[in-house]
Amino acid sequence: MKIVIVEDNKLLAKQVSMVLKKEGYKVEVFHNGDAFLKNFNSKIDILLLDINLPDFNGFEVLKSIKNEISIPVIETSAYSDTKSKLLAFKYGASDYMVKPLDLEELEARIWIHL
Repeated sequence: MKIVIVEDNKLLAKQVSMVLKKEGYKVEVFHNGDAFLKNFNSKIDILLLDINLPDFNGFEVLKSIKNEISIPVIETSAYSDTKSKLLAFKYGASDYMVKPLDLEELEARIWIHL
């Protein structure tokens, strides 16, 4: 199973990546939306997508790939408001997690979606 992480916080991306690799997942990390979109390959099993990216927001990234994927997308954000959550679901997110992420909960949500 391959998981792609799009997260500009390099420390958080590294922590999540390490946890997921320990669980046996293949993990690829991008630190901005542009790099992800340029290297986008639909042969992934789940996408962890931060909303606050330095170049695009996660909603824009999700909108641009929405018609090309049918994989679970977990949006992650410091925003805990209902409007942000509803926008994520409107654009095709399967799930939404508020930061700081509980890595055990993240593992469980990934497991459920896969």
